Order: sequence, then C-alpha cells, then structure tokens
Amino acid sequence: MSASRIIPVFFTGNRKYLPHICVAVRQIMKHAAENDVYHFHLLTADDVGKKEKKRFLGNLPQTRHHVFFDMVEDKLPKEVCCSSSSWSRTVYYRLLIPFLPYEYDKVIFLDGDITVHEDLASLYEIDLGENLMGMVPDEVMEYFRKNDQKLGPNDYWEGTYAEYCKKEIGNPSCYYYSAVQLMNLKKIRESAMDLYREMLRETSRGYLLQDQDLLNKYLAGRILRLDNRFLANTLPSGMLRAAASWGVDVSVRTPCISHGKFFRMLPDCDSESYWNTLRETDYFFDIQGEFASELILYALHWNYRPTGIFPAALVRFCFAVLRASIGKLRARKRK
Repeated sequence: MSASRIIPVFFTGNRKYLPHICVAVRQIMKHAAENDVYHFHLLTADDVGKKEKKRFLGNLPQTRHHVFFDMVEDKLPKEVCCSSSSWSRTVYYRLLIPFLPYEYDKVIFLDGDITVHEDLASLYEIDLGENLMGMVPDEVMEYFRKNDQKLGPNDYWEGTYAEYCKKEIGNPSCYYYSAVQLMNLKKIRESAMDLYREMLRETSRGYLLQDQDLLNKYLAGRILRLDNRFLANTLPSGMLRAAASWGVDVSVRTPCISHGKFFRMLPDCDSESYWNTLRETDYFFDIQGEFASELILYALHWNYRPTGIFPAALVRFCFAVLRASIGKLRARKRK
C-alpha cells in the first residue's frame, strides 16, 4: 500500500458561502483516493463564529480528512476595496495564501461555487515546473474579447472587454479564471512575493474582475495552462454556440470540476450533483429559501421588478423568515 499524502485545498468566503463550500468539501471527500488525506483551509471573514463553524463541521462526515478555519480579514491592507458592491473583500483572501504560515509547497485553491465530479488528485499531481500557477483559460473573456463585447452600463470602465484588457491588464495572450488555481507556493515564495505585495496594493484601484484581473496582469507568462476539464464553466447553450462560432474551445462535457452558481438553478445548468449533495446537509432548506426569493425576483417582468432597496429587501426578508421557520421545525423534528 502506498504512503499517505496530504493534499491541501483552500477556499475563501463569508458566512453566506459556507453551505456551498460544504457541498464542495463533501464531494471532494467522496471522490478522494483511499490513501490521500485532504487538509481543507477555509479563509473566512469575521462573520463566521463558533456557531457557524460547529454547524459546518456537523454537516461533514467523520473521516480522516481535516478542516481548518483561518480568520484572515485583519491581514488584508486597509486600502483594499472592491470596484462593485456585488463583490466582497473576501475575493482578495486568496492573494494572502503565500503570506500565511503554511508549510505546503503546492496547494489547490477553489471558489465556493463549484461542483466536483472526480478525484482532485489528478489536478494536484500536475507538475508546474518553474510556473507560479496552473489555471484554466476563461472562455467567456476570450469570447468577449474576440467579438468586441461592450462592458455593461453598470461597470465602472467604459468601452469593450478587449479595450479594457489591453489598457488595464496588458492584453495577455491568454486570460485565465481565478476560480481554480494550482499554486506553486515554493516558487512564489522564492521569486514572486513582491508581485503578490503589489497585487494587494493595487486592490485599492479597483478592477472589473477584482483578483482575477490582478493575477492575469502580474503573473502573465508564469501561468501553466490547465486542461479545460479542471474548470468547465456552466453557460447557457446559446452562449456556448456563440462562443464556439468564434473559435473558443467549449467542448468539455465530462469535467473534473464544474463552475457556476448551481444553487440558483440557472438555465442549462447540470445542477443535480449539487442538489443531491446539499440534501445530505441541514443547509438544504436555507438554500431553497434563498433560491425561491431569487426566483421570484427574476420571474417578475423587468418593468415591475422591485429595484428599490425597500421592495427587494422586503421580499428577501419574507423568505428569510420562512427559511428560519422551516429550519426550526426541522430541528424540532430531529429532536
């Protein structure tokens, strides 16, 4: 029997994302090889307290794998900001990983909104050589750059994605997702700590895609291109066809990792794996309530959709009450 090895996997997020991270962790455990031991590090915000940690751990099976909660909010520079209110400062926690006191030479970083279909050992075993990182190309950005897609009206930068990449990021030949990163921590500590410090300083400027833009800008030429199966994006079929017509590779259909907001049940999402795993936890009713409130908002005709703070907040509040009531009834039933 081969010796046991440790595979470190990092996530970042606040309390809201814990249910989705829980799903990903359960799936990784399910597919793990018998001799591998996973160390899961959750870089979390201050809103994750003892109660949230206990609930998270209670929703995981008792296995040989280990989960660690690491509070890192105070390690971010005070100047760190996000260019959009829809983003949280937690997106920058992944830039702190090289500065944290871990002894790993190589780690996997994953976004919380992913679904894992296979053993992650195949990703961890990839030899990065002298590269600092292994990442998957972003086919959406590639498509938008090729067809001169304009940025949305609410984005802080006017113009097209191609113009934005050229002016703000340096027009990299390949633009990568930050949702899956195979990090060569040994090489980063040896030769790229100054680059990571500069990225953290640059967060105060604000970027369209936050940390993802920074990684593409500062690590250009030192990123190993990973196979698309390690991050198959969940896109509507219409966009897939359009992207393919521009020569973008969207051929992956048997992924190791799928990326997308499965908990929102977007069209064309293969969300069965996510929901089946979620049903094994007591987060299920919480996310169903969240999904229901979003479904109502999206189902309303755009002319009548509640765009003001009060109407939208009222809908969310009603479902929060419903979600809490169902949770209490379920807890009583278990007793």
